[in-house]
Amino acid sequence: MKQEFTNRVKYDSWPPTEEERRESRRKFISKYPASLIDVPENRKLFSREELERLIPLAEKAWIESEGKLPKRYVSPVEKGE
Repeated sequence: MKQEFTNRVKYDSWPPTEEERRESRRKFISKYPASLIDVPENRKLFSREELERLIPLAEKAWIESEGKLPKRYVSPVEKGE
């Protein structure tokens, strides 16, 4: 509680709720989806339909930066995640 009060005084706002943190992560990953390749936990933030749109973008971004997808990577869209 003391930390929350300190945050309120220092920044004139309460700390974000869990839902606000989750939505913030979703927005960031939607903008920069490459982490969907190597951090599978991030996929849980999205529906199947959203992943079907984001995974191809993530794969493209990953290939552009790394040259190829990770050796053991299997698309969650292909395996039905």
